[in-house]
Amino acid sequence: MAVSSKSTKLDFEALFVRTLLSDVMEARGRRDADDTEANRRSLIRSSFAAAEGLVWQYRQHIIDIAETLNKLESREILALSEHSYHVNTSGNISTQPRFVPLTATVRLVARMAKKISPESAIDFDKNEWNQFQKAITIRNRLTHPKSAHDLQINKQDMTEAMTGFMWLCDALISSMAHANNALADFSAIAHACIKDLLAGDPDTVQAYLAASED
Repeated sequence: MAVSSKSTKLDFEALFVRTLLSDVMEARGRRDADDTEANRRSLIRSSFAAAEGLVWQYRQHIIDIAETLNKLESREILALSEHSYHVNTSGNISTQPRFVPLTATVRLVARMAKKISPESAIDFDKNEWNQFQKAITIRNRLTHPKSAHDLQINKQDMTEAMTGFMWLCDALISSMAHANNALADFSAIAHACIKDLLAGDPDTVQAYLAASED
């Protein structure tokens, strides 16, 4: 029995998420067993590697559904392309990499998800979102340390980082689930319309012809 490309993609996405979260859980287990600053740093790094991966998957997932439902704007595609374009005096086009901050990506994709389904909206007024943004600052100083102080992680840092990370995971997964429901509803309606159209239902045929003229 052949495996569909959609099924393969879903399997890959599940494996991707499991791997990311498994690394976080292992790092958390090491921190819980021995609460050293080295293990705290390792946990934060693993958490943000997972966050980056989950946001990337969220982005691709919402883009795919938005394209299917014809709710994706060309400017949104350009904004997420992570490239800028330049035309020189000879008319040649060149591209340059353009970094889109993690928080900006989350906000933009969440806005796209809300267009798919109001239930897909993410509440950015929650304190956990503020904690996640603070955690990004912590991650940045760990990634680009300029002094021994930058490598110090206290318990408050740890609490804010993990609270923000867990909230982000829950928010993204919930948003994707609601977007999936919207896609399923659309598919069910489309299937019913096609069935009625093939059966020659007069109302459906008339609506189809009217839409074709538009």
